[in-house]
Amino acid sequence: MVSSPAVLFGKGGTSVVQFWVGMRRLTAHWKPLILFEILWKLVTLLVIAPACAGLIQLAIQLAKLKYLTTSNLLQFLRSPWTILLLAVLLLLAALYTLFEIAAVCTCFRQSRFQKVRTTLGRMVRSGLQSVLHFFRGGGPFLVLHLLVLIPLMQFSATSGIFTAMGIPDFLAYYMTKKEFLLPIYVAAIILCCLLSVRWVFSSVLFTQNQCSYRSARATSVQLVRGRFWQTFFSVLVWNCCYFAALLVFLCMITVVVLMVIRATGSNDLIMSQAMRILKLLIQIVLWSFSFFATPICMAHLTALLEKRCVQMPEVVLPEPVPLSRSAKPFRRSTAVLTACCFTVAALGLNLSYVYSVFTGKANFRLALFQNPTVMAHRGLSADAPENTLYAFSDAISVGADFIELDVQQTRDGVLVVMHDSNLKRTTGVNKDIWDVDYADIQNLDAGSWFDPAYANARIPTLEETLQFVDKRAKLNIEIKPTKHGSDTLEQDVAELITRYQYTDACYVTSFSYGSLKKVKEANPEIRTGYLMSVAYGQFYSLKYADAFSLNKVFVTSQVVNAAHQQGKQIFAWTVNGMSEVRSLCNLHVDSIITDDPVMVQNVISRDSTGETLRSVLDYFIN
Repeated sequence: MVSSPAVLFGKGGTSVVQFWVGMRRLTAHWKPLILFEILWKLVTLLVIAPACAGLIQLAIQLAKLKYLTTSNLLQFLRSPWTILLLAVLLLLAALYTLFEIAAVCTCFRQSRFQKVRTTLGRMVRSGLQSVLHFFRGGGPFLVLHLLVLIPLMQFSATSGIFTAMGIPDFLAYYMTKKEFLLPIYVAAIILCCLLSVRWVFSSVLFTQNQCSYRSARATSVQLVRGRFWQTFFSVLVWNCCYFAALLVFLCMITVVVLMVIRATGSNDLIMSQAMRILKLLIQIVLWSFSFFATPICMAHLTALLEKRCVQMPEVVLPEPVPLSRSAKPFRRSTAVLTACCFTVAALGLNLSYVYSVFTGKANFRLALFQNPTVMAHRGLSADAPENTLYAFSDAISVGADFIELDVQQTRDGVLVVMHDSNLKRTTGVNKDIWDVDYADIQNLDAGSWFDPAYANARIPTLEETLQFVDKRAKLNIEIKPTKHGSDTLEQDVAELITRYQYTDACYVTSFSYGSLKKVKEANPEIRTGYLMSVAYGQFYSLKYADAFSLNKVFVTSQVVNAAHQQGKQIFAWTVNGMSEVRSLCNLHVDSIITDDPVMVQNVISRDSTGETLRSVLDYFIN
């Protein structure tokens, strides 16, 4: 027998505005909702997101690529394996969204004759039932609804898997680069808006009634008929309230950061750190709001659906899809078996991905949206004497990702951090490094040339530097072999890096490709970079170089893309202009070597934060 809407949903919606009904439902079931969302987000972070990243890695490898950039995007999308795996990802994303919607709607499902206590187990069971029901009564239109229409109509529903992986931003970026697609994009948005209003109740009906999605759509269209704009503005006002609350929190943290900046001054260092903190706080707030996005969205939809059903009792709710003769009722054992299979498969992908990351075998990178790292050239050499512990300490304090330093070898084989082969410029002693023992130079003044306040600065050894930095920053260790030095320079550097467990936190670079080969022979796990003052020809496939550190003049989009295709990284040196930083960021270089890391961080942070936010900050600070 088909249930009447009024019987199923009751008449409470006629006396109370559905917004307050939705809020009451949220507060009435806050305990199971919080518990479920915490566990679901943990599963997402620890299992689902890494598993999907593993699938993307697999797609890139099967497309015979190592980097994914704008230059090879079409090649990636044309691969049959890419199409197949993207289809799998879309299906998984739809099932992910459906599971969460069904579990959350369980809390809001009401019956006049029976009040059932909502438990976490009941929510999970409902989610699994809907996922299994997808293969009986779902279809491509349900995938469209879950992945496009719900995010479009319910802007607060941003907790889906696509948001975590950034795919919408990826597509948006590509659209902006292909202007002829803009009219198609706008037309698709308008069409989706119309469909999203007409089908607004279909996901709730599909999960709660276990009906076919086709009948759920038809019922939703009937419930919206004659009340299109009323439904549209109801959803719009609900989302405006959501965003108003979000905006209040964002304004609060922005004001606090501005007050701190104004109280402490507005120099470049403070601005750079403030922008980093502000970005972090904004991310925390956005994550917190997206945490409850699905419950907020579904609370409103179920309240609105209840009101529509009471207003339109003539609309008959769809019947459940009958089980086929071969189908068996859903049992706990089925749920356990399904969950176990899913967990094993997801954990397998997850562990393989994590293993590849930690062992350095994850040789792909989405270079399109990653900011370059910042390397402090010889430490913070603009504020302290170069290649001293003072300069390294200052570089760490301003948050440089890498410290670039130079290593040479004394006559007695000690590895010291120094750029010039002659000691005169920084110590006043006119001797070459290979003509002195470490005991002869360990007490030399290496700081007064820069400022008398640094008279106690000394030439550090590489071992002292590794101990001092202690992984608070990564290192770019440039080795400088000479014909006068020992043949053990590369071996000694590799041994120190291995001893202090810096293998995964440094690059060894050199103008000598032979030295890089020796480093790799000593420890193949150490990453190397080939320094080049002039860059021409097909150097990208050099076996013993994991990166190329190029004079900024020779860094072009062709060079960067060709290197990325070979799985190599590009460092640009020495970059001290804001316009140069922006240009190199647009070229997607992997790292920028600079004398002014604060300025580079400032440019990167401001550009990635957004022009509007940057303008607001500049207005209030200045």
